[in-house]
Formats: sequence, C-alpha cells, structure tokens
Amino acid sequence: MEYTKELRCGCVIRRNDTILDYWVDYCPLHKSASDLYEALNLAFSDLAENGRITEPIEQVMKEAIAKVEEKR
Repeated sequence: MEYTKELRCGCVIRRNDTILDYWVDYCPLHKSASDLYEALNLAFSDLAENGRITEPIEQVMKEAIAKVEEKR
C-alpha cells in the first residue's frame, strides 16, 4: 500500500509499506535549492571582491547564506 502526503511547498512524500521504502518528489523550489545557494555564493564573492556591493544587500546575502549553512 502506498501513502502520499503533499507539503505546502509542493513536495510530495511517498511511502510504500509493501517494500518498506519512502521517497520525496521535490517541488521546483527545493529541486533548485542547491543551485540557487551556489549562485548566491558566487554572486556574493564576485560583488564583494569588486567592491560593487552595498551594505544592505551584503547583509541580506550573508543572512541567506548563513540560514542554509546552519542546516547542513
């Protein structure tokens, strides 16, 4: 028997009791999360190295990066 639960973000958790297994079908946001994180790090490094980053943007980017890194 298979059970499914759809999360608010759109991810779907599927559980199959027959084979005692489960898996996640990721929503578009979560599928792209690691790519977005990598892009943010690259953009931050480039902007910071070239002095083209403003303080408010720098703070927002640092906070976003820290949120990801604390959950790893």
